Amino acid sequence: MAASSPNSVPAGRNGASTASIVLAFFCVYFFWGSTYTAIRVGAGEMPALLLAGTRFLVAGLILLGWCRWRGLRLSCPPKTMLTLSLIGLLLLGGGNVGLVYAEKSLSSGLASLAFAVTPLYVALIEIILPSGEPLSFRGWLGLLLGFAGLGALLWPSLHTGFGGDRVLLWAIISLFAGALSWAVGSILSRHARLKVDTFVAASWQMVIAGSFNLLLGTALGQWPQFHLNAASVGSLAYLVTGDRC
Repeated sequence: MAASSPNSVPAGRNGASTASIVLAFFCVYFFWGSTYTAIRVGAGEMPALLLAGTRFLVAGLILLGWCRWRGLRLSCPPKTMLTLSLIGLLLLGGGNVGLVYAEKSLSSGLASLAFAVTPLYVALIEIILPSGEPLSFRGWLGLLLGFAGLGALLWPSLHTGFGGDRVLLWAIISLFAGALSWAVGSILSRHARLKVDTFVAASWQMVIAGSFNLLLGTALGQWPQFHLNAASVGSLAYLVTGDRC
């Protein structure tokens, strides 16, 4: 009998069923996509830094408590914590704050489509990295088509922005800058290969990024713009329990 490889599926267990795959895609589409709508609602009532900060600090503390209850080790070596901090700030600081700021002016649908530039950024960055993955001709063609499609989607807003609507123009710039920050954080997370539980890593990233966002928002004096009402509380409740978009 041939020896099984470490990645082989144990006997008697099949791969994921079609139903489970469809359900997984439905959950991603619904929960990930709906966070853009919740962000749009919250962005109308709270500054970007305070919305993102409150959301991730509360969610991170809840997840840390869950990890503790499960008996997972929460402490990490200083180097690991530094890497987790950097990843968290790139993803949930620059990335998410840029998105929230953009959604003060852009519709949630347009913001979600434009944020799809993130994998295009990842592909470009991976090309220039020493250990990156080169693109084939078809890859370059897909990349160019992707940027062309985003340009077509955003052209009406860009035209309006360049025509004098500076608020809209800054929203688009913020969106693309946030997507770039998210792409860099994703690549760093991929190459870091940290020896820490995934849930623990996510917890610390949220706690650190959330704390930083709140401190920066406080230093900028943004609390008078933080409005607690049914819309903002509902938005925060959904985002805290939803995906880390």
